[in-house]
Formats: sequence, structure tokens, C-alpha cells
Amino acid sequence: MVYTGGSVLYVGPIIDGILGGNELLTSVYTAYMADVTSVDNISINTAGFGVASSLTAMVMPMVGPFLVASTGDRLLPFKIGLVLQILLAVFVGVIVPESLSVEAREHHVKVAAAEHAEQERLEAHDSHDSTCHQRFGRRIQRLRKQVMRHILAPLDALSVFMPKPFQDGRPGRDWNLFCIAAIVFLVTLSREEGPEIHYTIFAFGWGQGELGRRMSLLSTWRTVTVLSIIPFYRFVLKPWLARRMARRSVSAEETPLLLPPDAADDDASPEHDMTETRAKARADLGFLGTSLLVEMLGYLTMGVNAGGSVWQYAIGKAGAIAGSQGTLVIEPLLLELGPKEQAAGRLFGASAVVSTIGGTFFNSLLFNSVLWATIGSYAPALFLVAALLYLLALVFVAGIRAPKA
Repeated sequence: MVYTGGSVLYVGPIIDGILGGNELLTSVYTAYMADVTSVDNISINTAGFGVASSLTAMVMPMVGPFLVASTGDRLLPFKIGLVLQILLAVFVGVIVPESLSVEAREHHVKVAAAEHAEQERLEAHDSHDSTCHQRFGRRIQRLRKQVMRHILAPLDALSVFMPKPFQDGRPGRDWNLFCIAAIVFLVTLSREEGPEIHYTIFAFGWGQGELGRRMSLLSTWRTVTVLSIIPFYRFVLKPWLARRMARRSVSAEETPLLLPPDAADDDASPEHDMTETRAKARADLGFLGTSLLVEMLGYLTMGVNAGGSVWQYAIGKAGAIAGSQGTLVIEPLLLELGPKEQAAGRLFGASAVVSTIGGTFFNSLLFNSVLWATIGSYAPALFLVAALLYLLALVFVAGIRAPKA
């Protein structure tokens, strides 16, 4: 075995980041779920995806050390991970059926063929009407444009979140998708595990054994909350809230002055009934706001832990994990609040870009900087910063408006 000093361990995360990482996997999975299931079932299926991830995170910290101790091979967990990744690729590429319709696939083929034909036309034009030097310069220019277009393509996807005029002709612009994008950014920016682990090492003196048990306990609690909160909301609370919100609501001044008595008692009146989409969107908004509030309070509990109490940290962390389940309704909200012509894949792909920007590029920089600046004076300050970010997310939740009936 060639000694590398451990530097080879950086290759895997680099390749994973280039290929999109977990954010891309989650967005593709959610887009696939949107193609094959109803909007209401996206959250419950995403919850199942989270349960599987939590169970893996709960079991592997216990299985990995056992395998290494039994075999003496410290690379065995990596080898098992490689085999599982190969099996995943085979499963996705061979077994999982295509979710796009035949018409959609034919459309993509036609677009690609048109782009290829245009490229061939430009090359043929260069070969007849230009010198060798001019042809080379034009090809370099086109290559540069293609490279920049591919590099900036993820940022182009964010255009779906820009405020657009209302489709019904109302004055002003629709800021709903922009607010959801801001919520996604702030939430992913707030969830950084690395600095929190460093905090536990500094504040509680934990070692590898305590950190392994911490990961297993947190995964267990995350699994419990996903299996309890999301099914209860999806099958019990959301239908009840949607029915309640969809009932006709007539103000006291409208009833006697504007409506005849028979119309006031007509629950099916389209003028005063909320649409099913609006009722579900309002229910999801309420659940998302409540969950973000609970998560903020959890981080606030950890942030005011000046005495370094393990129990206070555990209670705050448990509350934050319980509240984090509410963000599973963001994907249904994108479909409920977005324009009807927006494809689910485009919306979820743009959401993945926002998650990557907040969760990969900025959160480590922000919270590592906060921890470095406050570790000697007030170590829990990073949790106060996270609570502030969740407060800003709640402000954007308040800015979302349910679609008109």
C-alpha cells in the first residue's frame, strides 16, 4: 500500500462536490417523486428518504468500528461504501423506470438534435468563408461561450425564483418563489454539523466514543420525529386544516349587505370558497412557520447555554431536530405556489442550487469564523447566529401569500 499521508481522503469529497453531492441526489429524487406521485405525497416520500438516511447514520457508526476491530482493515468501511455506490448506480440505471413521458423525452431529443445541427452549420460556414486563423479563432470563441454557459448554467436556473408579474393581471409582482428560495438558503446556511462537533469537543471534552454515541442518538431521534411528525401532519393534520380553511369565510359586513340569505348558506359558492390548492398551501405555510419557530427556539436554547450544560444542549438539539422536519413541506409548496407552467424538475433543480450555495459554500465559512472568533469568550455564539438566521426565515414565511382562489 502506498503511503499518502491521508491526502487521498480529500479526493472523494472533491469528486462528490463536483458531481453535485447529496443536494443533487435529493433534488433528483424529489423531482422523480413529483413525476410519479401527487403533490400531497411528496413530503411523506421525502420523509421516507430521510428515515432511510437516518437509519444508516444511526447504524453505521456502530457497525464501522466493529468491522474495523474484527478484521483489522481500516479501509473496510470505504470498500463497503464503494460496493454500495456501485449497487446504487446499477439500481438507478437499470431497475428504476423512467418518469418522463414519451412526449417529454422526444422533445429533449429534438432540442438536442437542433443544437447539434446548428453547431454543424456554424462549422460548415467557418470552413468555407474563413481562413484557417479565423476558423480557429471562432471555434475558440464558441468553445469559450459553451464552457461559460455550462459553468453558469446552475445560476441560470435561479431565474425561476425571480419575482414575476401576477398571472391574473393584478398589479405588482409575485414574490412567493423568491421567499421560498430565501428560506431554503437561510435554513441550509444554518445547519452546519462540523463547527457544532468542534463546540462539543471544546465545551464538554467529548472524544470519539462520545461523538459516536451522539451521532447514533441524534439519528435515532431524527428517525422517531420523521416517523411521527410527518405522517401525522400528512394524513391527519393537513387534511383537517385544509378542510377547515376551505370552508366559506364571509365577514360580518358582507353577509347582510352583499349576499342574499340563500347565498350566505351556500358552502359551494365559488366566490367565497378557497380552492383546494390554496387551502393546502396555507396549511403547509402554517406548518413550515411553526416548525421553523420550534427549530429557532432549539438553537436559542443551545445559544444561551453559557454554563456548558450537556442537558441543556441535548434539549435544544432535540427541539431543533424536531422542528427541522417541517422543511419537508418546502417541495410541495414550490408546486403549490409556483406558476403552473413551471416543471417540477426545474423548480427542484433551482432549489438544489440554492441549497448548495447556502449549505456548501457559505455555512462552513460563516460558522467556522464565528466559532473561531468566539470560542474563547462565548462558545455557544454560533447557535445564536443560527437562531437569528431562522428568525429571518420566519420573516420570509410571513411574506408568502397563498394563491388566489
